[in-house]
Amino acid sequence: MKVSQYLVKKLVEYKVTDVFGIPGGVILDFIYELDKDENIDVHLSYHEQAAAYAACGYAQRSGRLGVAYATKGPGVTNMMTAIAEAYYDSLPVLYITAHSQKALRRELRIEEEQEMDHVRLVRDITKYAKRIDAVGEVAEAVNAGCRAAVSGRKGPVLLDFSARILKSEIEFPGEHEGKPDSADHEAPDVCINNILTSLRESARPVFLLGDGVRLSKTEETIAKLSEKMDIPMLSSRFSQDIVGGHENYFGYIGSHGLRYSNFILSKTDCIISFGNRMAFQTESESFKPIVEGAKIIRLDIDEQELQRDIPGSSGYRVDLKELIPELVQTAVPRKSFEWLRICHKLKDELKDYDMNPAIMKLSCLIDMLNEDETLVCDIGNNELLVSRAYAVSGNGKNLMHSKAFKTVGSAIGKAIGAYYASRKRVMCIAGDQGMQFNIQELQYISSNQLPIVIVICNNNASEMLKDSERKQGYTYELHTTLNSGYSHPNFKKIADAYGIKYMAARPSADGTIEMLDNEPQIIEIFLDGQCGIQQHLPKGYPCQMFLPQISKDLYSYLDNL
Repeated sequence: MKVSQYLVKKLVEYKVTDVFGIPGGVILDFIYELDKDENIDVHLSYHEQAAAYAACGYAQRSGRLGVAYATKGPGVTNMMTAIAEAYYDSLPVLYITAHSQKALRRELRIEEEQEMDHVRLVRDITKYAKRIDAVGEVAEAVNAGCRAAVSGRKGPVLLDFSARILKSEIEFPGEHEGKPDSADHEAPDVCINNILTSLRESARPVFLLGDGVRLSKTEETIAKLSEKMDIPMLSSRFSQDIVGGHENYFGYIGSHGLRYSNFILSKTDCIISFGNRMAFQTESESFKPIVEGAKIIRLDIDEQELQRDIPGSSGYRVDLKELIPELVQTAVPRKSFEWLRICHKLKDELKDYDMNPAIMKLSCLIDMLNEDETLVCDIGNNELLVSRAYAVSGNGKNLMHSKAFKTVGSAIGKAIGAYYASRKRVMCIAGDQGMQFNIQELQYISSNQLPIVIVICNNNASEMLKDSERKQGYTYELHTTLNSGYSHPNFKKIADAYGIKYMAARPSADGTIEMLDNEPQIIEIFLDGQCGIQQHLPKGYPCQMFLPQISKDLYSYLDNL
């Protein structure tokens, strides 16, 4: 078989069903082989960045290997932001590129047009990157790359093939599985004993969940552990869908967290962190008292994450897929329900704070999704609105963010990938600024009639940056409002141009929004100055003391529970 055939065969083995990219001369042999295989659909994107985001969305929604391809030079550089996205958010994505230059001579700036060392460009944002110039290197590199992408702490891989060898014959190779991530995990019994002892000795423990729970597919198991031991669960903001709707789940923490979630965090004496980076500032006046006052046990598959300095904590490199089921079997039910009662009291008292018409409108839209459908959120003020709206409703829906790299404009491409991963309707929420970053993919959505509902939160501003300008003391706005250099198109005309049905709405307006089931749609929500996120945690304040402040009497009562 040809090298390109072997590569496609390997993707089928990894249950890849959809591949995204833009053709180029050096990559054509691979694309034609994809087209011949009945197990894989190959999709023509309209920008390499969006194709690479689609592969991210596919991987994020399915948990399987996502795949995108690009031609040499600018095709690869256009993908780099999405490669970094996959690296920061631990997404298993294989990026396949090609080159035609036989050897690289770095003493020359340009020897052949578009040729560059793709591997050097991405080495620091991939788990594995390999330039493949000989047929004898193919099997080992392909197997090692695929294995690296999906094992341990998952992440992106780049394989850069010589176009010459893609057409070459390769004998059917033996399996070169490559080495899995070096795994010297802690002994489970030592870890379990420490966890259970700490829980027995604590009065107010919490489970703090991060994306490691999602990546290890232990959502249901961690919920069973919480039920058995009657321990409340908190999460990071980007992980609130992991156990959303469970009666023991009490929201997301952080400087943009929920009031009741931060109140609960402030009262805990023991934190068991499951796959959560705990990236808050431990020396800040807001979070230092929590670190000093609680026993902290951190559980993560990535040993490097455990090097994060959190004073007084203990960390174990473990695979949650193995650890959590053993905890469920070993744990003994707790006898006290007082701590859960306090958590419910805090939530009941504070759940209706920090609401506004935009949040209520978005929560109604989220409620219209079925539980097996997907919500994809872009970066900006809109994501804070969506996070709050999701806490009101949306429990059970898959929620996808750009978490650590925080990439404005990633949502449309990810929504396309999420659709192909699930073949279910997707809602994509973006701001009027982020909507324009990969707006060309509306052509793909339209021409393929994908059931993607795009909700544009239009406040005529770059709201998050405008807020940063104010907080940093600048006395005027710059490039963030219609009067200071920012602008956006008429989105109704954009929808008409792409042949997508359009609907306008205002948060305070009566009437229901008709959401389409089986075709693309754009819903533009016009926001005003009253529809931003008002609550925030000022520097130096206790983590539970958000502004605008609640009444002093209520705060004192809740703080003393």
